[in-house]
Amino acid sequence: MKLSLKPINPAASAWLDWIRALAALIVFGGHLRVFCLGDFSSHHGHVPIAIKLFYHFIGLGHAAVIVFFVLSGFLVGGSVLNEFLETGGLRIKNYCVARVARIHSVLIPALILGAAADWVGWQVVHSSAVYEDAHFSFSMGQHVGSRLSPEIFLANVACLQTIFQPVLGSNGPL
Repeated sequence: MKLSLKPINPAASAWLDWIRALAALIVFGGHLRVFCLGDFSSHHGHVPIAIKLFYHFIGLGHAAVIVFFVLSGFLVGGSVLNEFLETGGLRIKNYCVARVARIHSVLIPALILGAAADWVGWQVVHSSAVYEDAHFSFSMGQHVGSRLSPEIFLANVACLQTIFQPVLGSNGPL
């Protein structure tokens, strides 16, 4: 008996991409909340329903990370399994090139945008409570300005953060 896979319907694939995008936005909003909005308890008195909904959805960040990676694994795993079934083997070089391209097409812009936001917050807005005083030590652990350098950026691009260099700026989840 030969196992075969049917390709994903384009409409289903589009929905999966939208779900992944929504999950990524929820995670992004959760990370920004710490710096821009504070905890929900900081809103005193009457809180509009839109704010309540916003906090509710960005509070789903951990679940959104899981959804994002499960869908990504499904899509990548399906393509690898499909290749194996079609060819009887795997082209590891092609797989590695595709994975590096997929990861770095998101990683490099995220590093650049995150470093730029940290630099603006540290140098332009002068948010010393966030960037110097370790006010958010649970997420940062050390002075953010000391973690904004070309060497740290390159180590993060090479996925060697926490091995040879710290994470870039305030991007602790990286």
